[in-house]
Amino acid sequence: MSVMAIDIGSTHVTVLEGVVKKDCVEVHQAVTAEIPSEASGDIATSAGFVYDTLSGVLKNFKFKTKNAAVTVNIDNVLIRDFVLPDAPLKQLTGMVRNEMVQNYSAAPTDVIQYVKQPAPGAEPGTGAKSKKDAQTGIRAVTVKRETIDVYYTMIKRLKLSPLAMDFHANAVEKLILNNTNINGSNLTNRDYLLVDFGSS
Repeated sequence: MSVMAIDIGSTHVTVLEGVVKKDCVEVHQAVTAEIPSEASGDIATSAGFVYDTLSGVLKNFKFKTKNAAVTVNIDNVLIRDFVLPDAPLKQLTGMVRNEMVQNYSAAPTDVIQYVKQPAPGAEPGTGAKSKKDAQTGIRAVTVKRETIDVYYTMIKRLKLSPLAMDFHANAVEKLILNNTNINGSNLTNRDYLLVDFGSS
């Protein structure tokens, strides 16, 4: 499937176009452009500048695909790791939301997503003596719904089809953990260096 990856930083935007085949990514084109210095860094007040920058990149470099995955620089993201009693999906989702709202100051209107992970100290192949005692590790992420709405509206204005949105640190972690093959180079069992220049 042809996919456009859009990274929106504090000072720059980067747009990549390529093809995704299972765990393989082929990058065909990549362009970085500077967001005007008048932008404040707060997406709520800078959305117009970011939109104009992206619109210019898409037009001038003739990007064709409309399927867009977006990574963003979110200052107010809240990430927490904790342990909960294991439970069916629907019940566990409610427990995670209650935990984030009651104990970690998330707002009831926030968007809360989570993944299950091994509970601290647990070893593969081991478990609780009974299902009643089973616990699961949780990594939960909370983002203001208003922030997501701004990005979503921007992508739709660009006449793109949003596939996914993630924030920088989480996207990099997934890239590494999923052993993604990029332009024929596999990251599995290899040393690599991630370098980020500047504040974008």
